[in-house]
Amino acid sequence: MRAVHAKAQVPATLLFWTLTDEVIERPEVLERQFHHIRESGFGGVAAFVRCSRYTWHDPLARKALKTIGKLCKQYHIQIWIGPDPRFVSRKLIMPSGGLEVILFGDRARADVFPNLGPVVNGAFSVRCDISPRHVHTLQEVAIEYAPGGIERLYALRMNEDSLTPVEVQDVSPYARLFYNARDHYVEAFGKLPARFQEGEWKALAFFRASTNHVDFADRAQMRRYLEMVGDLKAEGCHADGLMWDEPGFTCTYGTLPFSPGIRKSYERLRGRTVGPELWKLALESEDGSHVRVRAAYYQAIQRVLNEANLRFMREAKRLWGPGTVSGIHDTWHFESADMCDMNHGSLDLWQAGQSKTGGFVDLGGIDKLRDSAAPWNAHLAAMSVICASLGRLSAGRYAYNNLWTVGDDDGQGWQATVMDHCVNTMALFGTRWLAHCYGPVGTIGEESSFLGSPPMPGYPEHSTWPFFPVWNRRLHSHVAAVGQKLPESNVLVLFPVEALYALAGPAADRAANMIFELLLALLDSHYHVDVLSTSACHGALWSRGELVLGDHRYRAVVAPFATAEQSSSLHLSGKKPVFFLHSMAMPDRKRVGGTTTEGLLQWLAYIPGIRPVSAPSGSWTSMTRVREGMVVTLSPSRHGYRYTGNVSLDGETVELLEERGGLTRILFPRSGEPQVLPNSADFSI
Repeated sequence: MRAVHAKAQVPATLLFWTLTDEVIERPEVLERQFHHIRESGFGGVAAFVRCSRYTWHDPLARKALKTIGKLCKQYHIQIWIGPDPRFVSRKLIMPSGGLEVILFGDRARADVFPNLGPVVNGAFSVRCDISPRHVHTLQEVAIEYAPGGIERLYALRMNEDSLTPVEVQDVSPYARLFYNARDHYVEAFGKLPARFQEGEWKALAFFRASTNHVDFADRAQMRRYLEMVGDLKAEGCHADGLMWDEPGFTCTYGTLPFSPGIRKSYERLRGRTVGPELWKLALESEDGSHVRVRAAYYQAIQRVLNEANLRFMREAKRLWGPGTVSGIHDTWHFESADMCDMNHGSLDLWQAGQSKTGGFVDLGGIDKLRDSAAPWNAHLAAMSVICASLGRLSAGRYAYNNLWTVGDDDGQGWQATVMDHCVNTMALFGTRWLAHCYGPVGTIGEESSFLGSPPMPGYPEHSTWPFFPVWNRRLHSHVAAVGQKLPESNVLVLFPVEALYALAGPAADRAANMIFELLLALLDSHYHVDVLSTSACHGALWSRGELVLGDHRYRAVVAPFATAEQSSSLHLSGKKPVFFLHSMAMPDRKRVGGTTTEGLLQWLAYIPGIRPVSAPSGSWTSMTRVREGMVVTLSPSRHGYRYTGNVSLDGETVELLEERGGLTRILFPRSGEPQVLPNSADFSI
């Protein structure tokens, strides 16, 4: 594990604070908001210049950040700041130009991808809408796309299911480009030779465009960026932590970053240029060669992003000291089981975690958890487990969930009870809370919603705001009770990044959803689970029937959608406690995997001691080793659930006589009787 030099213990809760024009321009507003946050019990602020006409590098914004830093020092709370390069993109991309992308869908955030046009009597036409795309990660509110030509045009003869080409011809010389500036679309059109007039052919175009988005792979841009970060320090801005906001290239399915730096990274990984194989990023090949092409390309995207983030954090630690905290979550669309994060450069959360001092995830839309049967419960389970796993792997051994809700409840009160359920869940997993957010949640022109969401006025204008003092006390209390530690785990689920790269689309999303549901089933059955990617398992060894990684020992390994390379690299075959869930060479595009979770649970039940804690149904449980013994924590497994009954560990039993709907901690000491620990921060409406 990496060493960490802590300036101070990281707080149990921080609040994301949006620094708007008003906050930047009016010191009295800044100070009033600061004290409002502080008096609600937060241990720090994550200050971002967002939803503002200013950038964080503007002199007025730097002055505001400096003032906040002084206030945080005065009142002994932490300040994390967010000098994300995308919020100063315009300055960084001059004069070299912004990120280059290729588009092969119907629009930048594609609904149809790949977008195939018919070839009729040799004539073809394929269009792509390149209207500006509204995003929250750019200070300019949207990504603009300037047409740069047609990178490649292919003629395809498809198989019977119209999913895989049986013949591919590069017909780029026959393609002409038309750009409709008024209607914001590009069109590839033309006429193919006579041979393409026989049979059924499709046309696939890869359009090239430049953007106003910073290119993380451009060393000159990133050098300018680090100089701007240095200006913050020179200004006297104090920072306990620095972070980017959901780091990445802001590309979804149908759009790929295509800058020279990424293409060079691909060439180093693959040993050849991507051009001749470009179509395999959009369509599967009959011989399966698309798997290696996609793996290399998505690894190249992630590699250049990770390198840029690491260089930033090295500079931040040089400027602000080696104990400076680094990180915010890389789960951009991941929380929704939308695996387009591979296009963004952040799908392998564990590899991205190398630039973080802790583990970080995001989970929004928790309003959906009001329904105990809602599919979103699997997302809460998955993000909670993954958050703790990233934290255990990190240098600092702590983890944060950037958890937030959507909409409000018209005074019905259920928003607060759902949030309370989530606070208990965060405590159960030993994770801390980066709450979201004080001030506008959106962008200029859409301040009170998040990219088209239902109304989200932001704190303090929300029904849950009055309860934060209770929730903050509860999380502070729990983190102290478990000695600042994360819970233990003995079952490892391997997250199949390699298989998802190969699927690269709706099939990848379906596979991820199945993994999220698997994690929910494991928690409901009271297993203690870790989730790691293959890249995080380098150095793992098998010893006495257990997989050993650092100071972690796993009694069982679950490998959903395992690839042959993954199985080989981790030596999963043979007489080892490994369960290959949905095991097939590659999940079918139409039906991903099978329903074998029940078989997994039956298999686990035969492993002696695999489930050390026995707990009542309707609860989730964790166990955290402390100096005095083991703390077993329980919380309801769903919003509105209650539990009662026996809790056992190593032959010792505690009977919970009354139904409980909140957090329960039980200390099983090294010697003596187990005892239920007090919870001093109960919740009521």
